[in-house]
Amino acid sequence: MNCIRALSLIFLIVVVGRLSAGEPAADFSIEASVAPGGVMPPATQGAVTITITNEGPDTGTAIFRMLRTDDGTGFNDYPPLEFQFPGGLTGPCQNAPQPPLPGESFLVWIVRDILAGESRTCTFAFLVADTEQISQIGRWRVETSSGPDDPNDANNVADVLLLFGEPPEPVSVPALSAWAAIVLVLMLGALALRSSARHWA
Repeated sequence: MNCIRALSLIFLIVVVGRLSAGEPAADFSIEASVAPGGVMPPATQGAVTITITNEGPDTGTAIFRMLRTDDGTGFNDYPPLEFQFPGGLTGPCQNAPQPPLPGESFLVWIVRDILAGESRTCTFAFLVADTEQISQIGRWRVETSSGPDDPNDANNVADVLLLFGEPPEPVSVPALSAWAAIVLVLMLGALALRSSARHWA
């Protein structure tokens, strides 16, 4: 009888321990920045810096890629950045064994075994291609590659505004002065009275 009680107690301790520990999870977040910043006309050389952080609680492996965004004309496409591989990469990121999507030039990158609370940073060199666009959003997304699930997708996307040309100067609309507005109202009123008088004549 004591043996059965002991086994039952051990079983309960194991079950409760697993339930309290929860499922393995690695909450990945992503940050992106672009240099030199400001307006980058075609032929500008620059770099995108991507930082992947594992918010925990467990170790995990992440993958990230660039996403299509609106180019300002209503068509989703990749920003006109020509990435310089393999020489334009610095940091611990490795090319993931996943085929790129059609038109994807950034490829897919993997960062292995990121400990809880650890960040990994990689920099990718690029050249701005010829474009008639003034601006476009550069968007990068991180997700779990293997291991525990990512319980929070609110921090999985990073956006950067890319400027490729100076925005057009705003066109000023001449405003009527107070006197001009009064004269205009009087003229319109006189015309209305004259038209009304002719109608009743």
